[in-house]
Amino acid sequence: SIEKAWNPVLNETWVFMKEISSDGDVSTIDVVYPAAPFFISQAPETLRRMLLPVLAYGNNETAAYGLDMKYNLSWAPHHLGTWPVCDLAPMDQEQMPV
Repeated sequence: SIEKAWNPVLNETWVFMKEISSDGDVSTIDVVYPAAPFFISQAPETLRRMLLPVLAYGNNETAAYGLDMKYNLSWAPHHLGTWPVCDLAPMDQEQMPV
């Protein structure tokens, strides 16, 4: 499922995808990636809004949201946390380098 949340810093909506086949991980990249062709063809703006939180986390832009988490791994984040809280520290990420 996907859930919209208002981002007061950027004044726009962000979209989070909840993984249903695990413990409720949020915005799991290995779930978002295979869904991307559908969103590109049917709802490209939704895909953009779905990627913004992951990119903000991976680019160390979390301080503006009150949680200054420095993502220091050499690969992309796997997910943002467990539903409904996106506060996963980089050291707690699933280690999935490609």
